[in-house]
Amino acid sequence: MEKRFRFKYDQRTGEAIDVLVNTMHDQEKLVLHARHVHWPNQADDIVARRLGMSPNAFDTTLLAAIVRFGRIWREMNRSAA
Repeated sequence: MEKRFRFKYDQRTGEAIDVLVNTMHDQEKLVLHARHVHWPNQADDIVARRLGMSPNAFDTTLLAAIVRFGRIWREMNRSAA
């Protein structure tokens, strides 16, 4: 029963996300990768410390990256529809 509710990954979506992230600024790419790939369950201040950043700089960069990602993602999906 648990298998029915597992999220199925779509290869095309993964490739689109990879292309999108690779167009972002290096610092934004680093922060997104650290937050969502390397240490997804760690608190933001711990991730910031691991990256050698201040928590404020980490928060600012992460927010900018999320906003940029959302904007580009919507534009990509709007043009594909």
